[in-house]
Amino acid sequence: MIQLQLPPKLADGPFSFNGTLKASKEFIAILDYGLSRLSAENLELKKQMMSILIKKTQTLEELMQLGNKHQIQSSLYELEQEGFITRKVQKGEEFNIFSYEFNRASLLFKIQKELEDNYEKYKEQRDYYNANVLFYCKKCNKLFEYTSAMENTFQCCGEPLQSFDSSEAIKNLTANMAYIEVKLNSFAKI
Repeated sequence: MIQLQLPPKLADGPFSFNGTLKASKEFIAILDYGLSRLSAENLELKKQMMSILIKKTQTLEELMQLGNKHQIQSSLYELEQEGFITRKVQKGEEFNIFSYEFNRASLLFKIQKELEDNYEKYKEQRDYYNANVLFYCKKCNKLFEYTSAMENTFQCCGEPLQSFDSSEAIKNLTANMAYIEVKLNSFAKI
């Protein structure tokens, strides 16, 4: 038995560079998708940073002009941790100079790998829902395959199991797979 959890329906990210970035629409679509996977905190600032860093490497001092020190630093940290940018340190006489540059190859590889992994995961889940007659418990949301339900006399938590209609889950999974296929096809055009 597994915990009942319907797959979320994917949607395009909350971003659109709308002409602020001179790049192919496929590249922008992939970048939008990547940015939509980041935390919601300071999203507009992260988008603004990416627009700047894609064009040219910037120093920390230059990036600090974009706003609040804490927001800048936490946004840079997340962008670096997620592979969007790379930090370089140049030793200075009095202090180190930090600069940031867009990490195109690494980012594209990471996003493509994530999309491919998610596609396979959704495909496996869809195949599972298609191949099995399922039942679920209304109280604890556990999902049972027919054999397991039968072994438990079609009962869980002292109540009868309900038949599970997996058509909505299959529909969501198929939509997610189609969305991912579009994003993966964008890689061929970059």
